Amino acid sequence: MGRGLVVELKKAFCNKVFYAVILIGIVAAIMAFFNSTAWGLSKYWLKYMVGDAVTVESALRSNYTDMPLEVWMPRYGTSNRYYYLWITILPILCVLPYGLSYYNEKRKGMINQLIYRMGRRQYFTIKLLVSFINGGCVAVIPMIVNLLMCMCFIPWGMPLLSTKLYPVVEGNVFDNIFYTRPFLYVCIYLGLMFILFGLINCLALFFVYFIDNAFALMITPFVLYFAEHVLFSLGFGRGELSLLNNSNLYNVFSINMWMYVVQLCILLIIDLLFLIRIKKDVL
Repeated sequence: MGRGLVVELKKAFCNKVFYAVILIGIVAAIMAFFNSTAWGLSKYWLKYMVGDAVTVESALRSNYTDMPLEVWMPRYGTSNRYYYLWITILPILCVLPYGLSYYNEKRKGMINQLIYRMGRRQYFTIKLLVSFINGGCVAVIPMIVNLLMCMCFIPWGMPLLSTKLYPVVEGNVFDNIFYTRPFLYVCIYLGLMFILFGLINCLALFFVYFIDNAFALMITPFVLYFAEHVLFSLGFGRGELSLLNNSNLYNVFSINMWMYVVQLCILLIIDLLFLIRIKKDVL
């Protein structure tokens, strides 16, 4: 399985489409940085570091220190058009590098050769695993880039609840961790985002059984992702429960966390259904 996994990982990550998708995400992350108060705050701290007298005096009188999570990309959500556009079309971006590889191999008849080399169960398991990893990476890499940009200009420190400058308030999920161990909070944030979009990317594998069109298959995860948001927002008046909303952990409250977990479990079950029909999938 190890050799087959390496081969599929190379297919997923060493291709021009993956590089292009990551570039789109990084451009969105950079534009989101300059399209928010992050850049203004960064210039403030740059002046402080070069010893600007007015800025130094202002900083000394302040009883708190700004930190990157105050202006990180998700901080502004829908008000930052670059972040919101990227997070909305992210299911499509996740599918592009590798999500259609199984469909293409099946249509071209290559699937039988690959199964002969790897073994049936290993082939399908690897496809599912690599799709999950690839989708997760497409989602989190731009987030990391944006955070690193903020950290290049703004000192890391402990967020203070009393300043009311941060999007995490009492009742938000993991609010205590955010204000006591912010780095751990970032890891949890990125981990959940990795899982969410990894699972969303794997939907393309399952729907190969029902859709025989590359374009339709490519947009299916996005259609389901956005349709769910419309259903919760307009149908039930509970837009805060949708995956589009909760892809930003800042929007998730402890009282609604159960719904987020249920949705992740449903995605996982649908993705695992891909493995049920593998015996019928070869000639």
